[in-house]
This record gives sequence, structure tokens and C-alpha cells, in this order.
Amino acid sequence: MTHHRGFTLVESLIAVLIAALCALALMRMQTTLTRGGESARQRTEALRHAEEAMEAMRSAATAPAPDGTPSAWVAAQALEGQATVEGDTTAYAVTRQWRGDANQPLRVAEVAVSWADASPLNTPVANDLGPAATRPDPAPERLTLRTVVAAQSPRLTALLAQPPAPGGDTLRPARRSAALPRNALPLSGGLSAVPLAADFIAVAADATGALLEVCSAAAAPTTSEDVQALRRAGNCRAQRGLVVSGHIGRTHADLPWPRAIDTSGVTRQQTTASAPIRCTLGDVPGAAGDTLGATGSRYYVCVIPLEAPHAWSGTLRLAGLPVAPDVVVCRVQYETPAAAFAANDAASLSPNDRHVQPYVQVQRSLHSQHYVVARSADGTCPSAMTISGVATGALHQDCRSNDPVMRPPQCPA
Repeated sequence: MTHHRGFTLVESLIAVLIAALCALALMRMQTTLTRGGESARQRTEALRHAEEAMEAMRSAATAPAPDGTPSAWVAAQALEGQATVEGDTTAYAVTRQWRGDANQPLRVAEVAVSWADASPLNTPVANDLGPAATRPDPAPERLTLRTVVAAQSPRLTALLAQPPAPGGDTLRPARRSAALPRNALPLSGGLSAVPLAADFIAVAADATGALLEVCSAAAAPTTSEDVQALRRAGNCRAQRGLVVSGHIGRTHADLPWPRAIDTSGVTRQQTTASAPIRCTLGDVPGAAGDTLGATGSRYYVCVIPLEAPHAWSGTLRLAGLPVAPDVVVCRVQYETPAAAFAANDAASLSPNDRHVQPYVQVQRSLHSQHYVVARSADGTCPSAMTISGVATGALHQDCRSNDPVMRPPQCPA
């Protein structure tokens, strides 16, 4: 009997059906992968447009106005609205909006991007019920970014995070030592001029605040070009020295202001009449009106000419205060942790920075040497001046009696 081997028709049909189902599954998977890849690419492109819009808003908020003053959101406000950006396969609607009060320094910047998904999901497909049909349009895709923006230059924030290098000095954003007053006249070559009087115009280095030259004129200069002309005309001479500056405050509005800075307690290597110590005392430079409430503030600058080794010691006193039963002068300082002294060398952070009396061998310009005229019945500084770990108030002058050390001649009647 003969036996025939092979596939029946039914078996063949089943094999073909299985193969067709596998091919259909592979096609659906390929379509899904293609659609997912295209959607991811569109979302990445939308995120890039959102980030570019956000950076434009941030830049506009920190850019100065044409007159050099902060923009106060003027340029930034103009960026609000919607714009359409054409992409490779679809268009993106970019909406920029500011939230918050325009009078505040901080506002929320919001960027929203929406687009129609241009992936194969929207292509016509056929079904068993009739001719090819189009699937309903999907909901628009959307992403939103939000951040807080400050209307100030980013470099001001950077200065807070970047401490001065050992041996350096604290610089303002204009790259000028804090020992120099804000109204110092800028010169070329990293120099600034501090006109203390017509016959004493100090020229100092921006980086350190150290005195380099002294100029003289018939009248105190008012512009940088005036000082440059004096230098070109040979009316300046080389002179090394240091600068000391700070603020003077008072605890009560009816307390008197000092009339001068007494430098008779300062000792230095040379004391010739041609190089006297010069000081100015007046309103806070660059400040409009009363900057510290009813009690106000005054600002002083002293330039101390020196010969080698360019160091000075001693004390500075406030002159012109009346003898009174409850008037004292305190020195105010911010606390510096002992660890900070241990971590830095003497050139970058010395005990003089902590207002230790008297000054000992000062070899660099000092700033923030602050004084406060206060009332005190017991001859101590008010307790409010001493905050543990933050600030300390130390007695500097006592104008209550005829104490030969603390009063004359700094507290004349």
C-alpha cells in the first residue's frame, strides 16, 4: 500500500494565515515606532524653541536701558505675545508671558509651545467597511516652561558666589576696590581719581585702592578728563600710600554729626609737610537723600601717604563732637569667624579688618571701617549693635568726661 506524505490544503492555509498575522504585527510595530520617534523629535524641537524664548526674556530683563539705568522690565515687557515658528514637519506656536507685579524686582517668566502632531498617526487608513478614511485629528501637543527672573545683571549674583582670592580685595562690579568712593573719577589704565581738595587729588589703583599719585590744580577737578589733563601737564607726582574709608551713623536723629576725622593718632614712617594725611567727610556718594531713615549716614575717606615699607599704625577719631553725659562713639563690624582667619594669610585678612584698636602695621587699603555716634549712660555701646555671630559694637570714643585718652581733642566742647 502506498503512503503519500505532504501538506494538505488546510495546513497550507493555516501557515499562510500565521505568516500574514506576523507580517501585520511587524508592520504595526514599525508604524508605532515611526510615530513615536517623530513625536519625540517634535517635542525636542518644541523644547528648544521654548528654551530660546526663555533666554530672550531673561536677557531682556537684565539688559540696561539706553540711558544706562535698569530696564525695569521695559524691554522685557515688549517680548510678550505669540509667534509662529516653522519646523521641519509642523509649525510651533510660541507664547511668552510675564506674571507678577511689574514694580517688583522678581517676576515669573512663562513660555508655552503648542503644535499639531505631524506623525503618521494622521495619515489616511482603509478599513473593512468601505474606502480609506481619515482618523480624527488628535489634541494639540503642548509644553510649558516657567522660571523666576530678576531684573538685575547676572554678574551681581556671580559676585556673591565668587569670594576674593587670598591676597586680593573686594571689588565692586565696575572692578573697583570697595575702599574707593563710588563717585571716584575713572581713569584709563585701571586707575581712579579721588579729589579730596584742589591741591590733593589722589590717583589710586582700581584693583587694590592703593595710592599711586597725588595731583594738584587751581580748582578741584570734576571730570575724568580734568584729571587726565593734569597728568599730561605734569601736575602729578608719584606717591605711595593707602586709603581708609567707611560710613558714620547715629542712633538718634538729634545727635550731632562729627565735623572731621582726626588723624593725630596715626603714626607712619614720614611726616613731612609735603605729604600730609588728607580726609574728607560728607554725604554718602552716589546716594540720593537720606539712605538710612531718619538717622541718616555720612561717608568718609582718608588717604595716608607713606614711604617704604608703606605701613601705618594708630587710631582714627571722630572730631567735633560735644562733651555730653551720654554720647559715645562705637565701631561697628561684621563678625569674621576665627576659621576664616586660619584659612587665609595675613595679607588677605588681618586683625585690622575686625576693628581691633589700635591699627597695627596696616599694609593695604581698608574699607567698611564704620562708626556710630550713640547715646549710652554707662559708656558702653547699645546692645542692639552686638548680635552673636553677625555684628559687634565696640566702644571707640567716650565723650562723657575729660578722659585724656578717649576725649581730647576728639570731643571738644
